[in-house]
Amino acid sequence: MAATITISITDADDDIAELASLFEAIVVDDDLRAVHKRLISGEPVPDALGASELIKLVVESAPLMGAVTACVTAWIASRTTKFTLRIGDSEISVKGDVSEDVVRQALEQIRPNGVQKPDTKQIEEA
Repeated sequence: MAATITISITDADDDIAELASLFEAIVVDDDLRAVHKRLISGEPVPDALGASELIKLVVESAPLMGAVTACVTAWIASRTTKFTLRIGDSEISVKGDVSEDVVRQALEQIRPNGVQKPDTKQIEEA
């Protein structure tokens, strides 16, 4: 069964540039070739012009979910700024290194067909 994952970035110096950087990392990752991926406009942002942007991924197997986890974790490790990464309904406050387990926990909140588990929460890692 396929799972739809949405990823967004907020609270960065340049949310759109950071999200574009993450999307580029996903696109060039050989392990994620089979993942359907798109950069799309999200909901309008209050007190800002335009809408936020989102990465939308359709992942069709558990090994691909593991590859998404590894790619996102590696991308986070390359960042030097603070930001909030939103995966589905989970938020990860990035202030430094973020372990693969934290990213995996956020991705595990996604069920097949994009339905969120009811116990989503905010995850913080320093």
